[in-house]
Amino acid sequence: MPRLYIPSQDARDIEYAALSYVWGGDHANFTKTTASNLDDMRRQLPWNKLSKTIQDAIIITRGLGLKYLWVDALCILQKEKINDIQHMEDWSIEAARFASYYQNAVLTIAATGSESSSRGLFLESPTLEFKPGPVVILQKSFWAGFRQSTIQPLYPDPISEIRNSALLNRAWTAQERLLSERILHFGANCIFWECSGGYVSELHPDRWDPLHKTSEFFHFKNIHTFRTKELTELWYAFVIGYSLKDISVGSDRLPALSGVATLVSTRCQQKYIAGIWESRVAEGLTWIAIRTSDIHTDGPIQSERVLPSWSWASNNGFIWFTFLHGPWESLIQVKTFHSRSKGPDTSGQVLEARLTLKGLFRMVDLSQLNTVYPYNKHAKEESTESEQQDTAKHKHIACMDGIKPAEPLGTHPRLCL
Repeated sequence: MPRLYIPSQDARDIEYAALSYVWGGDHANFTKTTASNLDDMRRQLPWNKLSKTIQDAIIITRGLGLKYLWVDALCILQKEKINDIQHMEDWSIEAARFASYYQNAVLTIAATGSESSSRGLFLESPTLEFKPGPVVILQKSFWAGFRQSTIQPLYPDPISEIRNSALLNRAWTAQERLLSERILHFGANCIFWECSGGYVSELHPDRWDPLHKTSEFFHFKNIHTFRTKELTELWYAFVIGYSLKDISVGSDRLPALSGVATLVSTRCQQKYIAGIWESRVAEGLTWIAIRTSDIHTDGPIQSERVLPSWSWASNNGFIWFTFLHGPWESLIQVKTFHSRSKGPDTSGQVLEARLTLKGLFRMVDLSQLNTVYPYNKHAKEESTESEQQDTAKHKHIACMDGIKPAEPLGTHPRLCL
């Protein structure tokens, strides 16, 4: 029977697999490691009380000839009571190690097609129940004879499987894919392999599809080719998509990015505070909250870790960085950029952050400015030519924290930097 294994501090060259999966709403029904059952778990895992996905992952790991599998629910002490000190201390340490767990795994087993850990990895695949062949159509030509056309069957596409999966719509699992060297996806319709070279599906084991060179996955797999400016711009572009991901605990928004932050920091070697990089502080402050009808988590994060209001991570909804839209020039100087964190700064466990800027001030009556943003779904599509010119001149001259679309800005001037 499998058991929980805790390696010694000097253990080296241990080959293992890692599991990437969605817990789901029924995760409370399954056994997880806690401070009270740790000794029992080290002796033997209660097989029948493990989730189906974890059971399947253990079977696959053994089938691949590997002895070890890293699973967050089993390898990190989980919360079993309010103010669980042992859980919080262990979680704080482990959150800083997420990058290494997925980067160093021989491969990651991904439950890409499962919305819950109760479903398992071996899903029914209707598309594999039959093998459709090409259809040849003969059309009579206008002049003489026949013209032949061939219609190829549509097979499940790995990219679509990933894009439409519940797994990759979760904040925590987004970084797990980027950090993994090799991924064995158990999708809703097929099993497929993904690595830095490309994709291959069980439906076409002889066909290798390379990664698209504009994809995030390709960029992060080739992160060593980026200069610092390009790398931090890649980070902010990634954050935009990341802000759309689902997350259960708002305070986890930065920790769930800790692995990617660690990866970027090894390349650019600069200070990182609350989701913002030291060399691109001004750009990192140009974020705005895009309030859309399909985003229900919009609003400030309620957390025991108080995030600074100037950080994009303080808003629990879809955000956008305006410097990515058109020419950009910063007129501010950063005087103070400091934080205190529980663990490394890249862990995202911010306890305190301070930012002091120097620049020109101006009194501005914000109510007189056109604040229409071209990517805001609530913006009116109809406008006069003069209004369009005004928008081009003033767009995003001011974006106020916490102001709702219907809330008036007031007519009195405000001090703006």
